[in-house]
Amino acid sequence: MYPKATQIEIETVRILFRRFIRNRCSQKEIAQALVFLQSAEGREMYAELMDQEFMKREFDEDCFSNRHIRRQFAALERKIDKTARESYVNTGLN
Repeated sequence: MYPKATQIEIETVRILFRRFIRNRCSQKEIAQALVFLQSAEGREMYAELMDQEFMKREFDEDCFSNRHIRRQFAALERKIDKTARESYVNTGLN
């Protein structure tokens, strides 16, 4: 962050961090966010936004059921298997 950052600049960084937290950044935006995270002010702002995001999310108890967790892991395993198969095909080693 800059010592004399304007309110517009601060809000722009907040918007960037919110996009970063929600995994909605381009590669260029990720690089910008990482630069801001190198400053104490940037880390403080990021921590505040993370707290806000965490508090906004409501946790559904069903999300912590064994059935839900098993389904989530199964979906993750399918994605990993698919990615591994695609990577293997793309290497031309088959």
